[in-house]
Amino acid sequence: MNEIKRVFPVLFVHILLGFLACIVFMYIKPLPVELIAPFVSGYRFRAAVLLFITYIPALLISGLLLGYALAFSKNASDSIDRWSEQLLSYLKGAFLICIISISIYIILSEGTTPIMQAKQEQAVIRTKDYADLMSVAQDSAERGLPNEAEFQVSMALQIWPKSEEASKLLNAVQLDLSEISGGSLSPEKNTSAEEPSQALSHPSGLTVLQALDKALEAEKAGDFYNEHYFAMLAYSMAPGTDPNKIEALRLAKTAWNQITEGTDQLKAEGDKELYRNKQEGYEAIQNNDFLKAYYIFLSLQEEQARSVNRLADPDVERFLEVSRLGVLDSFFFIDETLHMKLFETARDVFFVIKGSDGFTNSVFIRGLTYTRSSGRDMAYLRDFEYARFDRDNKLRYQISVPYVKMFPYTAQDGRTEPELLLKSVNRKIKGADIIPVVIAGEVPEMQKNILQLDLPYADFNLIVTANKGPAAMSLIDLFLFTDKAEKYGFSRTVYLSELIGRLSDPFLMLIVSIYVLILGWRYRLGKNVLFKAWWLLTIPLFPMFSLFLIETVTYFSHQFIAVFVNLVPQNPLVLMLGILSLCFVVISIYFFSQRSD
Repeated sequence: MNEIKRVFPVLFVHILLGFLACIVFMYIKPLPVELIAPFVSGYRFRAAVLLFITYIPALLISGLLLGYALAFSKNASDSIDRWSEQLLSYLKGAFLICIISISIYIILSEGTTPIMQAKQEQAVIRTKDYADLMSVAQDSAERGLPNEAEFQVSMALQIWPKSEEASKLLNAVQLDLSEISGGSLSPEKNTSAEEPSQALSHPSGLTVLQALDKALEAEKAGDFYNEHYFAMLAYSMAPGTDPNKIEALRLAKTAWNQITEGTDQLKAEGDKELYRNKQEGYEAIQNNDFLKAYYIFLSLQEEQARSVNRLADPDVERFLEVSRLGVLDSFFFIDETLHMKLFETARDVFFVIKGSDGFTNSVFIRGLTYTRSSGRDMAYLRDFEYARFDRDNKLRYQISVPYVKMFPYTAQDGRTEPELLLKSVNRKIKGADIIPVVIAGEVPEMQKNILQLDLPYADFNLIVTANKGPAAMSLIDLFLFTDKAEKYGFSRTVYLSELIGRLSDPFLMLIVSIYVLILGWRYRLGKNVLFKAWWLLTIPLFPMFSLFLIETVTYFSHQFIAVFVNLVPQNPLVLMLGILSLCFVVISIYFFSQRSD
């Protein structure tokens, strides 16, 4: 296997020169898409790397052809018979080089390529977003809407912070705002990324005894609202035979009597009104009407902020947070979505869900943003549309929502499914809700606010990737998705063909490499001959020949696989890999049959 020492430098030079050629080519070639300045350099480099990865098989074949033609010259004058140990040694060395090279190629194509392709897509999308934002901002400024223009141009600056055009427009808009406000601009606090208040942590992790202890502590402190709250929590958690249930009910009744009698002890009308409002808000919490409670306690908080004499009421702060957490179980605040479009990872996602009940649901998502909050995965879906069809494909209803918030929901049977919050509310203004628009049909009452998709949550991520096409999916994703494709409205044949083709490519490279080994043997140099005259003309053509060879073989192989999958729908993967293995054995035997002239 000493010939590896001769082959490896030739192969390395091929790879290096190929990479440099890809870099030079992509930096002098005009960009195929329009990009803003921050994305140009990175786009060119990633395009060069992607081009290089696609050419690795051709560079491998070319390097092997030239390298082994030189390596075989060492034994050019020796007499080598068919089926000799020398030929077996050559084959082992070539096989080792091919395995290493193909492994590197697979790692790059399956690991690096998807990441870089995603970044290329994001560069194009962000460029379009920047152009759209600037266009809307300019139009808003011309129509005398400086607040809207400022918001749009600020988002554009998040994409391109050093944009002179955006900075100039922002200065002009802010000047207009300053003139309107009389020179006293006070930017509002952005609440879109508001962190949960620490006024009161959610008590869902408490045990019955812990909730009772908190109720007793509140009783000693004269905090009757918290006494009743934790007592009722203990009462709801305790089983029917638990004696703590009786104690919890006693504490709750005692606290509620104190709450209802509290107004009799108050003399100031303002205090009475505050007490009545707190009681109304608290009753809303007990009735699970968290949205009503939220706006009541929010109003009380704002009144306290405006008052110069009244001290902050800790009950208001605590139960505002309790009601806010309750609201987020069924709704979400629309200001959470203000900047989500800038972070979208997928767009124009469409799929269907064929349910076991015979009904079919179609889903369209204009934009998708994954995020994480409080250790919990979630996503925002922009311009969400949902339609439900019965067994006869008759439309039952269709809805459209500007933004939807999605969580993984785990049912009692352990199945985790996407749960969608369809209704969003205003953080400050009561009644300014955004609800689903009914395009057709009549929506069941239970699905007007919350919709649960009938599919595993993990499948949702696969579907999003599948919308980009089978070539954009990794091998693992293809394995997981192929058998589920038809359930979600995709062609199983297309994705299965891609999977088999992707698995076949390494075998094809190995087979072609052995064939090139045969060519290298036949056209090897004589001993101590560094080159032949005709090599000066053919060496530059080796990479082109190799590229043509590998692409031709791959093309016809993939065409054959597409036909094969349709003809043999059962276990085509095993059969195809068996055929390729047989081809490898045949080409290896053919190499053993070579001999010296």
